Amino acid sequence: MTAATVLLDSDVGPDITELVYSISTRRGRSRTLDTIPPGVAIIKCRNHNRDLDPAPWLGITSNLLQESGDNLLMESGDNLLIEFPPVGGTYGAMVPGRLIAIIDETDAYIFVGYIEDFDYDWDKKGRSVVTIRAHDALGQFGNGDLLEHTGVLNELPGTRIARIISRSEIGYEGSLTGLNGAGLDRLQADPVPGGTNCLVYCQRSTKADQGRFFADRAGAVQYLDRHEVLGVTPVLSFSDTDGSGIVVEKVRAEYGTEELHFSVTASRVGGRAISRVNTTQAAAYPELGMRNLTMGNLLLEHDVAAEAMADYLRDRFSEFRVWVSQLTVNLDRLSAADRESVCELEIGDVVDLSWTPTCEGLPIQSTLLVEGVGYSTANSARRRKATTVTLRLSDATDPAWFVLDTSKLDGVDTLAY
Repeated sequence: MTAATVLLDSDVGPDITELVYSISTRRGRSRTLDTIPPGVAIIKCRNHNRDLDPAPWLGITSNLLQESGDNLLMESGDNLLIEFPPVGGTYGAMVPGRLIAIIDETDAYIFVGYIEDFDYDWDKKGRSVVTIRAHDALGQFGNGDLLEHTGVLNELPGTRIARIISRSEIGYEGSLTGLNGAGLDRLQADPVPGGTNCLVYCQRSTKADQGRFFADRAGAVQYLDRHEVLGVTPVLSFSDTDGSGIVVEKVRAEYGTEELHFSVTASRVGGRAISRVNTTQAAAYPELGMRNLTMGNLLLEHDVAAEAMADYLRDRFSEFRVWVSQLTVNLDRLSAADRESVCELEIGDVVDLSWTPTCEGLPIQSTLLVEGVGYSTANSARRRKATTVTLRLSDATDPAWFVLDTSKLDGVDTLAY
């Protein structure tokens, strides 16, 4: 059994945990400039007794090998087969589209989504493994196309997304409380051709505002504008030594051209192209070329918003930076309280990290923004269990932001693009 509970039909069961031997989930993105794709979960289960057979096989009986308590098949000396009840029994018909929830042993939700595929593998002895693949709510939107219509003028991105996913051809029935009224830059009333992919359009709306649109670990869709992650107090501290924070197993830092752009061009639909160049940096590294970042076909209402975006992106991405892009924590080595705190981390949270490369010299202090969360656990009779959380991170100390004292802004403590 894994360290997490796996429930079909969301949080009401049935519970298939006893069949599960590995879980892997991933939500969020790896890089700041990427769109956030649908979250995915891959769950591998033993199906030796055909408890997870697909719906079309219901009622078909079969002779099966017996499963022992340690999830390994037990064969008698003469390979005697026993009669087993009709297929589909304990857990009902296995059909794509069923809700699935993964809950850590601390009762923290890890992933809630919809089953997309059941992949079945058998060997010649009748042993079977089922791989369940699921996506979160963003995957639903990626499977739907919009009918022809025209957008609403002067609409905020979160409100635009809420209206889009509520359209009858998409039919999202979840909560919209994390969307309506969210965002900073207003969008134009653009014509939307029939057949436009729903998720792609939602991501375009998000790109115009440089926000974050995602499904959280409990399955609800959320929108964070770019200011909501600005100047936020860190919710957790990590360290590579005991005593100063939650201990990390691995740290990855990046330094190079992955997010280096000397020139930025931003243009909205129906607007003019606005270019901004860091000529000093471009001249300092002529062998790298201009490295242009193009943000085109933005749904912004005004060119002034595109100009502000070009200025910001040039200032942020035109110089070499080093940052911690990933850290991994072994949950099995944490206290119950620390384990729960790690499992409750969400996209957009800010964390602190103190670490010493090669364990020599002074520690490096970093303040980091969670861009993605991965969870992995596996257990078998032959391999020791390991349960890990991997955070994909960006630098939260953005040099392009200006944070001023509250008293100087009459209650507004953030001044930034």
